[in-house]
Amino acid sequence: ISPLEPQKGHQAVREIRVANTGKWVLQSKQFQSWMKGEPNIGGIGGQVLACYGEPGAGKTFIASTVVDYICTQSNTRVAYIDCDYRDGKEQSLINIIGAFIK
Repeated sequence: ISPLEPQKGHQAVREIRVANTGKWVLQSKQFQSWMKGEPNIGGIGGQVLACYGEPGAGKTFIASTVVDYICTQSNTRVAYIDCDYRDGKEQSLINIIGAFIK
């Protein structure tokens, strides 16, 4: 369905991630509120967590920490995908949706 393999990418990041990377995010009031499903500033419930910023800022490593935390702290399914600016051609909407489906 899709050439994208988020699980393999996540595993590769997990293997090289330095201990405690992104721990500050997990401890933040905003993240804890999101985990509880509390409304955010706009009054919308926290169902989606997005991490955006400049290339090379560490978003993938922080997101990897968050995914692992959620998977160990709750009985919740997690859908995630890392978009790499160097791989733009394969990251079409069809391929991203296909990765979530498979």
